[in-house]
Amino acid sequence: MRKFISLLITLCLAFCAVSSTASASLSQSGISPYYLYANDVEPKASWTGSNSVYFTCEVTGESAVTQIKVYLYLEEYYNGSWRNVDSVTKTVNAKSTKASKTYTSAVKGRKYRAYASVFVYSGSAYEHVEKRSSTI
Repeated sequence: MRKFISLLITLCLAFCAVSSTASASLSQSGISPYYLYANDVEPKASWTGSNSVYFTCEVTGESAVTQIKVYLYLEEYYNGSWRNVDSVTKTVNAKSTKASKTYTSAVKGRKYRAYASVFVYSGSAYEHVEKRSSTI
C-alpha cells in the first residue's frame, strides 16, 4: 500500500511539473497573459518618413488603477544587437494613457521596435509589464 501511495504522489508531482512547463510555453506562443491591474499594454512602431520612426504605447488599466508610469524606448538593431536610440517617459494619475515620440534619425534598412516597461499602480500595490512591438 505504501508503494502505491508513493507511486501515486510521484505521478501527481510529475504531472504538475509537466503542466506548469506547458502553460509557460503557451504564454510565449502569443496567448495573452493575465494581468492583475493592466487591461492592455500595446507598444507600436511605424515609419513616418524616410528617416522618421513614430513609437507609441497605449496603456489601459482596471477600474482600481490609480497611477500609470510608462518608460518607452525605441530599439534599433545594428551590428548584430538591439540598442536603445530614443526614449520617452510618462506618469499619469489615471486609468489609461498614451506615451509617444518621433525619432528623426532613423536609417532605412535597419530594424526598429518599441519596448515598453510599464508600472500600473492600484494604491501602493503595482504590476510591472514589459512588452515589445513587432519589428519594422
